[in-house]
Amino acid sequence: AQGQPLALPQLRVSDTLDGLWALGSAAAARHEGMRFAITGSSGKTTCKAFLAAALSGVAQPGSLNNFWGVPVCLARTPASAPFAVYEVGTNQAGEIEPLARLVAPQVAVLLNVHPAHVGNFASLDALRKEKLSISNVLDDLSNFVCEYSVATKAGLQEQVVTFGEVPQAMVSVRDVKGDRAVLRTPNGDLQARVPGGGRHRALTLAAVMAALLCAGEDPARATELPNALVPAGRGNEHLAGSWVVIDDSYNANPASMAAALDALAASDSPQIAIIGEMLELGAASADYHLGLLKHCAGLTGVYCVGEAPVNCSMPCLSSSVWAMHIRSMRLIWRLWCRHSPPPDVCWSRGLIECSGRATFALRCAPGWRSARQALSGTKKTRRPNQSPGNVHIGVTQNK
Repeated sequence: AQGQPLALPQLRVSDTLDGLWALGSAAAARHEGMRFAITGSSGKTTCKAFLAAALSGVAQPGSLNNFWGVPVCLARTPASAPFAVYEVGTNQAGEIEPLARLVAPQVAVLLNVHPAHVGNFASLDALRKEKLSISNVLDDLSNFVCEYSVATKAGLQEQVVTFGEVPQAMVSVRDVKGDRAVLRTPNGDLQARVPGGGRHRALTLAAVMAALLCAGEDPARATELPNALVPAGRGNEHLAGSWVVIDDSYNANPASMAAALDALAASDSPQIAIIGEMLELGAASADYHLGLLKHCAGLTGVYCVGEAPVNCSMPCLSSSVWAMHIRSMRLIWRLWCRHSPPPDVCWSRGLIECSGRATFALRCAPGWRSARQALSGTKKTRRPNQSPGNVHIGVTQNK
């Protein structure tokens, strides 16, 4: 199609994606510093934020990790930045290695392999192979950071820099209490703040320390990172009237769901979980959903939201926890508004109304009716780098 005359500088290309990749490639070539590429089923954006802060480097906000997002992030990188950190994602075979080659990192990180998007792959092993392909772009595997169990399954544990919860890992999580952790490194044990708290984030911190070692930096640079680094939608707490809204809305896969449910069950107050459907899990989808039941055992109750058959059947399968199936998230609000004050903690994760992933938790204080009024102005938000068919829903407070 013929372009329209504009009184602006223009760079005409025959294909916009090819043109964008050319810009990204040129930006990588002009960059004078060290580049890091991070992949994994979950935790990429958090790890990127932690590592960039520890290095005093640059990283673009958000989760721009696909064929459009990665070249955009490269193009925005200052040529003189000493360190730059990128995340690389995939939801089908053959995506990670081309993106990693575009970044051309000196250090690559593989956080984990969970069955997120496994329905788009032949098997979990095929998904693992796709994630591991990020290491194909490295000149030396000694600059590849990999979670210990993933490295072991690939037979790479002696060639790469490992992290994990086992003592054999080069950087291992020894103990976690709230937002403090003890991590064992080749430089000795380090006491560290875990931004946002939780064992899963302590593992992310271990990966960051391993990446620092690869870069020849002191892992102690990551011991006092602030909570503000936790990206939006990953368990952030917000005050809404007399409620605390815990926005954990970005991801929903079996591993992240289980970790969040376990953390919720550890609360001293009564808890309600609101669970929607997880997509792209393939033929084992029902098993993955039903596997969450054991993580609900310590809760007060569970709402299963959506029309998926597995969500409809889950309330019938556990006698230790009361459960209810509802079709729409809007019905949750109606139930809470019509009945007596709800339990202290309510949490939701998964696909709300079968159209978008969402997770949030509400911790209710005695003045719950004022909180209800404060939340009556909440709005749905679209997140960047998402397809229209997989809309992420968050809870925000109107300003």
